[in-house]
Amino acid sequence: MSICSPRLTASLIELLLHPSNKGTNHRVLTAFVKRLTGATITDARDLENEEGDIPKELFRTIEEYGPISSVRRVFDGDSGDSYSELSFSLTQPQSIYSLPI
Repeated sequence: MSICSPRLTASLIELLLHPSNKGTNHRVLTAFVKRLTGATITDARDLENEEGDIPKELFRTIEEYGPISSVRRVFDGDSGDSYSELSFSLTQPQSIYSLPI
């Protein structure tokens, strides 16, 4: 089973298009991933350093999302490894060419 979460993608797009976001896209992505998974993205620190702080209103919106670990209950009784696959897909870099279409 391949897991692709359009809802997570839509949520990220919603944050990036948030009216208070004025050029903090890399910081927003890092904060969103940190909130969902606890992992910290470290490959774009130079780009984040060029951005301002995330506006408080937008940061509060990010904080409204619950950690992805709370999704584990969705997979209760699943004999597969769906939760692990979802967690892995959210925290590992992937080539655009390896994503399912």
